[in-house]
Formats: sequence, structure tokens, C-alpha cells
Amino acid sequence: MAVKTVFTDYQLLKEMTPEQHRQALSKLAKRANNRIYNIRKQGLESPALKMIEKSLFDREGRKYFSESGKGMSDIKVLIELANIIDFLNRKTSTITGIKEVEERFFSTMEERYRIKVDKEDRKMFYDFMEHVREMSHQYYIPSNELVEMFAELSKNQIEFEDMSTEWDSFIKANRESDVKDYAESVRNKYRSRKR
Repeated sequence: MAVKTVFTDYQLLKEMTPEQHRQALSKLAKRANNRIYNIRKQGLESPALKMIEKSLFDREGRKYFSESGKGMSDIKVLIELANIIDFLNRKTSTITGIKEVEERFFSTMEERYRIKVDKEDRKMFYDFMEHVREMSHQYYIPSNELVEMFAELSKNQIEFEDMSTEWDSFIKANRESDVKDYAESVRNKYRSRKR
């Protein structure tokens, strides 16, 4: 049975024997782990990798998929295989896919919100968005408001560390406040400092 067909048809997993699952696991895990290694090596932001890290790797204290299935029950091998297939099927599991999605995202942001994030500022943008989401996980904040807030703060040349510190203070002091109040309060604070 060709391993490639497993990518598009989860039904095939049910029809495979446990031995075939282990063979597929070996080949597909190797491919997935190579992608993970390359993404990390280049320091790219991959939603596909981030998802698998949070849902599986962090919980189980590992950094890669199991290539051997050693010590795993047949059911665990099947679950691992399903996670691998899910990862491999995501566009952002490849470097090319990450770059395409990133370019499309930032060009849409520029068209829709008139916000331009230079390539050298993208890491800061991702860090800021991640930090805000972590600090405000119990509140729903629409992503367009986060993007607008980032743009407003970066227009005023506020560094990421300052943005994060201000966000932390704001959340602690104003649990129910609107996110726009945050951008306004920071903007006013830094305007007064520049005078």
C-alpha cells in the first residue's frame, strides 16, 4: 500500500492492519519530523507546528513525532499517525507554505487595514499577538482589533517590550475594558513622553 494515499483518505487508516500502520508511521513521521526540524532551524512561525506543539508535544514532553512507535499500543500508533497526517496536510507545515500564507496575510492586512508590517518587524508582530492572546485568554478580542492596535502602537514607534508591559498592566487593571481603550491609553502615554 502506497504511503502517499494515506494523506488524502483517513478511511484507508481503518482498512490498514496494525503492521501497515507502523510502516506508514515510520515513513510519515520521518517526513513530518524533517519539516519540523527545518521550520525550527529557520525560525519561522508555523501555525501547524504551533498547534501540534500545544496539543501534543508540550503535553507529552517531546519535540518530534515517534518514528518507531516503540512502546506504543496499536491505538496509540493510530492516533500518532492521524496527528502526523493532519500536520502534513496543513499548508503551514512546509517552509514554502508558511511563506505563502505569511505573504498573503500581510498583503491582505495592508490592503484591508492600510497597515504595513515590514519583514524585519514580523517577528515582533507575531510575538505581540501571541503575548496578547496569552494574557487575555479569557476574553474574546477580535483579531482585526489586535492588528489595528499593533499598527497604532508601531506607528508611534513603541517597542514590543513596551507594548507587552503596557498590555499586561492594562489587562490587570481593566479586566472588562475594550481593547481599543488600551491602544488609546498607550498612545496618549507615549505622546506625552515625546513632548
